[in-house]
Amino acid sequence: MFRLLNEAQGSLLDDEHLLITLQTSKTTSQDIKEQLETSEETELQIDAAREVRLSVFAIFWHWYKHRNTKLKMTKS
Repeated sequence: MFRLLNEAQGSLLDDEHLLITLQTSKTTSQDIKEQLETSEETELQIDAAREVRLSVFAIFWHWYKHRNTKLKMTKS
């Protein structure tokens, strides 16, 4: 693209190849931006799911340890 800009003769608006290249570049840039936004949203969803899973695990672990302590006391 930079080569096309440097080699352009006369008005840039008359260079059809340059205009097509610029439009393609703009479209690609927009696609990448949308993909990054989707990726960021997905990352937030994964982080939220991870927090829920860790919370559930922590509750289960606390219950399990407490249960085992009661069982040991009952057996004694």
